[in-house]
Amino acid sequence: MAASFSLSGVDLNDTDLFHSIFVNAPFPIELYSEDGRLLAANKACLSLFGVDSFEDVKGLSFFDNPNVPSDAKARLQAGDQVTYTTDFDFALVHKLSLYKTARQGSLHLECTLTPWTNSKGLRVAFLVYIRDLTQARHNERRLRSLSRAIEQSTSSIVITNTKGLIEYVNPAFSRNTGYGSQEIIGANPRILKSGLMTQDAYRKMWTTIGGGEVWHGEFLNRKKSGELYWEQASISPVKDDAGAIIQYIAVKEDITERKLSRGRNEMQLSVARVLTSEESIQSAAEKLCSTVAQALSCGCVEFWQANPDRTSLACLALSTSKAQHTGYLTDAAKDKVIRAQEDFRMQTLRNMADVRFTTPTMASVLATPIRSTRGSEGVLVVGDLLRMDASLSNTLTSVCSQIGQFIHHLRTETELRRLALVAQHTSDMILISDPQGKAIWVNEAFQKETGFTQSEIHGHNPGQLLQGTETDLQTSALVSEAVKEHRSVQAELIIHRKDKSSCWIDLSLHPVKNPGGELVYFIAISSVISRRKAMEADLIAAREAAEAANKTKGAFLANISHELRTPLNAILGFAQLLNHDTALRETHLQHVRAIEQSGEELLGLINAIIDVTKVVSATPDTTQVHQFSRQSRTKSLQSMRRLFTQNFHLAPDPGPSRNRTSAQTSENTRESARQADPLRLGIVEAARTADIEKLGVLLQQLTKENPALASSLKVCADNFDYDRLLKTLETSGTNPA
Repeated sequence: MAASFSLSGVDLNDTDLFHSIFVNAPFPIELYSEDGRLLAANKACLSLFGVDSFEDVKGLSFFDNPNVPSDAKARLQAGDQVTYTTDFDFALVHKLSLYKTARQGSLHLECTLTPWTNSKGLRVAFLVYIRDLTQARHNERRLRSLSRAIEQSTSSIVITNTKGLIEYVNPAFSRNTGYGSQEIIGANPRILKSGLMTQDAYRKMWTTIGGGEVWHGEFLNRKKSGELYWEQASISPVKDDAGAIIQYIAVKEDITERKLSRGRNEMQLSVARVLTSEESIQSAAEKLCSTVAQALSCGCVEFWQANPDRTSLACLALSTSKAQHTGYLTDAAKDKVIRAQEDFRMQTLRNMADVRFTTPTMASVLATPIRSTRGSEGVLVVGDLLRMDASLSNTLTSVCSQIGQFIHHLRTETELRRLALVAQHTSDMILISDPQGKAIWVNEAFQKETGFTQSEIHGHNPGQLLQGTETDLQTSALVSEAVKEHRSVQAELIIHRKDKSSCWIDLSLHPVKNPGGELVYFIAISSVISRRKAMEADLIAAREAAEAANKTKGAFLANISHELRTPLNAILGFAQLLNHDTALRETHLQHVRAIEQSGEELLGLINAIIDVTKVVSATPDTTQVHQFSRQSRTKSLQSMRRLFTQNFHLAPDPGPSRNRTSAQTSENTRESARQADPLRLGIVEAARTADIEKLGVLLQQLTKENPALASSLKVCADNFDYDRLLKTLETSGTNPA
């Protein structure tokens, strides 16, 4: 590049910053004058086009460059910013002798042309930024070629996400397995599992690839048709730029024929086929012995099964191909049961390890434990082996592991059948559903109670099928939420039968998970509780009736207490009036006091009876009863006082008894009241005539003048103690407080 340059009188090199950016930019930059003459090019640009010196290209015309599209030239002349892509052909450069360069071939470039204006806004030049996309296009073409290679490969290629769900399979996978891409995408590769490989093999595989390493191994898988096949697989993790695993890619080759071509490997596949075709241990044992003996060309094979507590072995099957070699092993097998702990078979069972030895009549003997998830299930003995090596031991270990899983599977099925028999004949309703809540099995009790048959309920959501107008929606929602959250729930709710009748059930729903914690299905156990619910309703109704009866009894007692107190208040009222009559003699007053005392005792007895009845019958509060009594007595006393005054002309004259003292006190009080004020005189007159209403009004007025005195007098008035009221008023003085 030139050391310095200028344009239209503008010094473009007057800032070191611009010069440094332009020269050292990592991407190619060109500067053209307004008429399209090359003024400058940085180092990256000269390197890209293979130019040794800027002087070789200085003044090169942009508009005469055959590698620039015509439409880009036109848009640039119109003053627009232009971006275009072009295949820059160096053959044209050489042909037209545009400049000297050693480059050959072509470059795929993306160019951006930006007008450059001066301070007056006039365009004085334009910059060209260049991106070399040659490698990117090459990579793209390479990816397309790789994609075609994958599509046309004879090996199965599978790509999964980090959760193991299939995202891509090539056509070879579909040809080898029978599964089309549409039905396998989104599924887990476990769909190919044959069930004849140990879980440990899969755990090791996931540990390896999860650690970012490549796993190599073999799978005994099952095609869509059910046919078993062997695969040799290489599984690699795919990482992003940060090194995080984003996918897994598996390249697998069908090696079934290669496996079958070898006797030992053929034995494993044959054993797998036997185990998948037999339904009992006894029949499988006989075929297994024959298969192993034929595959290994050995003299004898024994199949021994352990009893539940592993204290003895029973011979289920025996296969011999050479009569002269049957003596050593078959002599022990004749008894059919071995309990001797020193026997090599028992040692194999107890130690769960291979036992190897040779005998005079047999070249070698290998006893291999048959293992399952619950421990040793038995022992497989192979005798008269021509050659014993680690490979054979590993093969027999794998075979025995498959046999052990087969035994465990049969035992589990037996237990399940036993449980199914119990569930089928229990009186409770039992329903089993898949993880999505769709019914897959119901027992006879369920069908009998609901009216829905096995085929009618299968595949349906029981909650929706049995829900009706009487079903509590909130309870139904709680059950649905428990299903979504894979947790247990208990509830009582109403369901509707097929004939639209309803009944109450007690539902207990539980999720069932496999050892890996994965939900397998739900089991719902229900019992009809309509009779219990009816009894509960009857009890509630009976309780409400009893409570209503108690309330009625309480009201009755309240009325009775009122009817009893009314005449009794009259008796007590008259007795009190007579007790204040100064005209009566002392003997008469004693009789009156006896009447009053007996009335008070009778009133107390009535109140006690009412209090006891209140506890049982929830009658009104006793305080209210006593208040009612006082009010009744007050009104009765007032009425009787007026009655006696009008009809019997009660005289206020003092007599020889206590009442004379009361009368004298009243006179003294009246005299004091006259000297004091009219309010006190009114109180004395109201107390003497038992005018309770007037007395209450006057005491209310007195409260404003003398609250303490008014309070004391009110207590006396409430207790009908008018003697004490008059004495209190007399002793209070003649002057208001």
